[in-house]
Amino acid sequence: MATAGVPEIPLPTTIKLWPVKDLVPYHLNPRLHTEEEVDELVEQIRLRGWTNPILIDEDAGILAGHRRLRAALKLKMKHVPVIVLTHLGAEEKLALLLADNQTTIHGSWDTELVRATLALMEAGGLDIGQAAFTDDEIRALEHHDPFKPTTDPVTGGQQVTQGDVDAADGAKKDKLWQEENLNRVTCPECGSDFYIKPEVA
Repeated sequence: MATAGVPEIPLPTTIKLWPVKDLVPYHLNPRLHTEEEVDELVEQIRLRGWTNPILIDEDAGILAGHRRLRAALKLKMKHVPVIVLTHLGAEEKLALLLADNQTTIHGSWDTELVRATLALMEAGGLDIGQAAFTDDEIRALEHHDPFKPTTDPVTGGQQVTQGDVDAADGAKKDKLWQEENLNRVTCPECGSDFYIKPEVA
Protein backbone atom coordinates (compact mmCIF):
# COMPACT_ATOMS: atom_id res chain seq x y z
CA MET A 1 0.00 0.00 0.00
CA ALA A 2 1.39 3.38 -0.98
CA THR A 3 1.92 6.08 1.66
CA ALA A 4 0.09 9.35 1.03
CA GLY A 5 2.21 11.60 -1.15
CA VAL A 6 4.72 8.84 -1.92
CA PRO A 7 4.48 7.05 -5.27
CA GLU A 8 4.01 3.29 -5.11
CA ILE A 9 7.16 1.38 -6.07
CA PRO A 10 6.56 -1.73 -8.20
CA LEU A 11 8.13 -4.64 -6.34
CA PRO A 12 8.72 -8.11 -7.79
CA THR A 13 7.26 -10.80 -5.58
CA THR A 14 8.69 -13.87 -7.28
CA ILE A 15 12.01 -15.10 -8.61
CA LYS A 16 11.44 -17.79 -11.22
CA LEU A 17 13.70 -20.46 -12.65
CA TRP A 18 13.61 -19.93 -16.42
CA PRO A 19 14.90 -22.18 -19.21
CA VAL A 20 18.11 -20.70 -20.57
CA LYS A 21 17.16 -21.68 -24.10
CA ASP A 22 14.03 -19.51 -23.91
CA LEU A 23 15.80 -16.27 -22.93
CA VAL A 24 16.02 -13.66 -25.70
CA PRO A 25 19.05 -11.30 -25.74
CA TYR A 26 18.26 -7.76 -26.88
CA HIS A 27 19.58 -7.51 -30.42
CA LEU A 28 20.84 -3.95 -29.93
CA ASN A 29 22.35 -4.43 -26.47
CA PRO A 30 25.11 -1.78 -26.38
CA ARG A 31 26.99 -3.16 -23.37
CA LEU A 32 30.10 -5.07 -24.43
CA HIS A 33 31.92 -7.77 -22.46
CA THR A 34 35.07 -9.61 -23.42
CA GLU A 35 35.42 -13.36 -23.03
CA GLU A 36 37.76 -12.67 -20.12
CA GLU A 37 35.04 -10.66 -18.35
CA VAL A 38 32.52 -13.44 -18.92
CA ASP A 39 35.02 -15.98 -17.56
CA GLU A 40 35.48 -13.79 -14.48
CA LEU A 41 31.73 -14.01 -13.79
CA VAL A 42 31.77 -17.76 -14.47
CA GLU A 43 34.38 -18.14 -11.74
CA GLN A 44 32.33 -16.03 -9.31
CA ILE A 45 29.26 -18.21 -9.94
CA ARG A 46 31.32 -21.35 -9.39
CA LEU A 47 32.62 -19.95 -6.09
CA ARG A 48 29.41 -18.55 -4.61
CA GLY A 49 26.51 -19.72 -6.71
CA TRP A 50 24.02 -17.59 -8.63
CA THR A 51 23.46 -14.39 -6.67
CA ASN A 52 21.79 -12.00 -9.13
CA PRO A 53 18.67 -12.81 -11.17
CA ILE A 54 18.43 -11.86 -14.83
CA LEU A 55 15.76 -9.23 -15.51
CA ILE A 56 13.39 -10.03 -18.37
CA ASP A 57 10.15 -8.69 -19.83
CA GLU A 58 6.87 -10.49 -20.53
CA ASP A 59 8.33 -12.02 -23.69
CA ALA A 60 11.50 -13.32 -21.98
CA GLY A 61 13.53 -10.50 -23.54
CA ILE A 62 16.57 -9.70 -21.42
CA LEU A 63 16.57 -6.21 -19.93
CA ALA A 64 19.57 -6.74 -17.64
CA GLY A 65 21.88 -9.70 -17.45
CA HIS A 66 23.37 -10.42 -20.88
CA ARG A 67 26.74 -11.30 -19.35
CA ARG A 68 24.98 -13.57 -16.86
CA LEU A 69 23.34 -15.38 -19.77
CA ARG A 70 26.71 -15.90 -21.46
CA ALA A 71 28.12 -17.21 -18.19
CA ALA A 72 25.18 -19.60 -17.82
CA LEU A 73 25.78 -20.91 -21.34
CA LYS A 74 29.47 -21.50 -20.55
CA LEU A 75 28.45 -23.37 -17.41
CA LYS A 76 25.95 -25.42 -19.47
CA MET A 77 23.13 -24.45 -17.11
CA LYS A 78 19.61 -25.44 -18.10
CA HIS A 79 17.74 -22.94 -15.91
CA VAL A 80 18.62 -19.61 -14.30
CA PRO A 81 16.83 -17.34 -11.80
CA VAL A 82 14.94 -14.46 -13.39
CA ILE A 83 12.66 -11.62 -12.34
CA VAL A 84 9.90 -10.84 -14.83
CA LEU A 85 9.15 -7.11 -15.10
CA THR A 86 5.66 -6.44 -16.43
CA HIS A 87 5.20 -2.75 -15.58
CA LEU A 88 7.56 -1.15 -18.11
CA GLY A 89 6.64 0.40 -21.45
CA ALA A 90 8.80 -0.03 -24.55
CA GLU A 91 10.82 3.14 -23.99
CA GLU A 92 11.22 2.41 -20.28
CA LYS A 93 12.69 -0.97 -21.15
CA LEU A 94 15.29 0.77 -23.32
CA ALA A 95 16.07 3.15 -20.48
CA LEU A 96 16.57 0.26 -18.06
CA LEU A 97 18.82 -1.49 -20.57
CA LEU A 98 21.18 1.49 -20.41
CA ALA A 99 20.65 2.62 -16.82
CA ASP A 100 21.26 -0.79 -15.26
CA ASN A 101 24.76 -0.77 -16.72
CA GLN A 102 25.47 2.93 -16.36
CA THR A 103 24.55 3.19 -12.68
CA THR A 104 27.00 0.40 -11.80
CA ILE A 105 29.80 2.52 -13.27
CA HIS A 106 29.02 5.48 -11.01
CA GLY A 107 30.67 5.57 -7.61
CA SER A 108 34.14 5.04 -6.25
CA TRP A 109 36.03 2.92 -3.72
CA ASP A 110 37.16 3.82 -0.23
CA THR A 111 40.61 2.34 -0.79
CA GLU A 112 41.40 2.00 2.91
CA LEU A 113 38.24 -0.01 3.53
CA VAL A 114 38.89 -2.13 0.44
CA ARG A 115 42.30 -2.91 1.78
CA ALA A 116 40.94 -3.65 5.24
CA THR A 117 38.37 -6.03 3.75
CA LEU A 118 41.04 -7.81 1.73
CA ALA A 119 43.12 -8.13 4.89
CA LEU A 120 40.21 -9.74 6.75
CA MET A 121 39.71 -12.17 3.87
CA GLU A 122 43.36 -13.13 3.83
CA ALA A 123 43.53 -13.46 7.63
CA GLY A 124 40.64 -15.92 7.37
CA GLY A 125 42.52 -17.99 4.81
CA LEU A 126 40.53 -16.87 1.77
CA ASP A 127 42.32 -16.08 -1.48
CA ILE A 128 41.91 -12.34 -2.02
CA GLY A 129 41.71 -13.04 -5.75
CA GLN A 130 38.13 -14.13 -5.08
CA ALA A 131 37.23 -10.46 -4.60
CA ALA A 132 37.67 -10.03 -8.39
CA PHE A 133 40.40 -7.39 -8.04
CA THR A 134 43.31 -8.00 -10.40
CA ASP A 135 46.90 -8.09 -9.18
CA ASP A 136 47.48 -4.75 -10.91
CA GLU A 137 44.47 -3.20 -9.16
CA ILE A 138 45.65 -4.44 -5.78
CA ARG A 139 49.15 -3.10 -6.43
CA ALA A 140 47.61 0.24 -7.40
CA LEU A 141 45.71 0.33 -4.11
CA GLU A 142 48.91 -0.39 -2.19
CA HIS A 143 50.72 2.34 -4.09
CA HIS A 144 48.23 5.00 -3.02
CA ASP A 145 47.93 3.99 0.64
CA PRO A 146 50.50 2.79 3.19
CA PHE A 147 48.09 0.22 4.62
CA LYS A 148 49.00 -3.27 3.37
CA PRO A 149 46.37 -6.00 3.01
CA THR A 150 48.52 -8.59 4.76
CA THR A 151 49.33 -6.64 7.93
CA ASP A 152 47.40 -5.85 11.07
CA PRO A 153 46.44 -2.13 10.88
CA VAL A 154 47.11 -1.73 14.64
CA THR A 155 50.07 -3.93 15.59
CA GLY A 156 51.73 -4.64 12.25
CA GLY A 157 51.31 -8.39 12.84
CA GLN A 158 49.70 -10.94 10.54
CA GLN A 159 46.47 -11.62 12.46
CA VAL A 160 43.71 -9.19 11.46
CA THR A 161 40.29 -8.95 13.08
CA GLN A 162 37.39 -6.59 12.52
CA GLY A 163 38.14 -5.09 15.92
CA ASP A 164 41.66 -4.29 14.76
CA VAL A 165 40.32 -2.54 11.68
CA ASP A 166 37.82 -0.53 13.73
CA ALA A 167 40.51 0.41 16.25
CA ALA A 168 42.84 1.54 13.49
CA ASP A 169 40.10 3.62 11.92
CA GLY A 170 39.27 5.21 15.28
CA ALA A 171 42.91 5.93 16.05
CA LYS A 172 43.36 7.58 12.65
CA LYS A 173 40.33 9.81 13.23
CA ASP A 174 41.46 10.68 16.77
CA LYS A 175 44.87 11.74 15.45
CA LEU A 176 43.26 13.91 12.79
CA TRP A 177 40.85 15.52 15.20
CA GLN A 178 43.57 16.14 17.78
CA GLU A 179 45.63 17.90 15.14
CA GLU A 180 42.57 20.05 14.32
CA ASN A 181 42.15 20.82 18.06
CA LEU A 182 38.57 19.48 18.13
CA ASN A 183 36.62 18.33 21.18
CA ARG A 184 34.94 14.92 21.32
CA VAL A 185 31.27 15.00 22.38
CA THR A 186 29.23 11.83 22.90
CA CYS A 187 25.51 12.01 22.15
CA PRO A 188 23.54 10.82 25.25
CA GLU A 189 20.73 9.48 23.04
CA CYS A 190 22.51 7.42 20.35
CA GLY A 191 25.98 7.06 21.86
CA SER A 192 27.70 8.34 18.71
CA ASP A 193 30.78 10.54 18.95
CA PHE A 194 30.89 13.98 17.36
CA TYR A 195 33.84 16.34 17.07
CA ILE A 196 33.37 20.08 17.34
CA LYS A 197 35.59 23.11 17.43
CA PRO A 198 36.00 24.57 20.92
CA GLU A 199 34.36 27.91 21.57
CA VAL A 200 36.72 30.85 21.28
CA ALA A 201 36.32 33.39 24.06
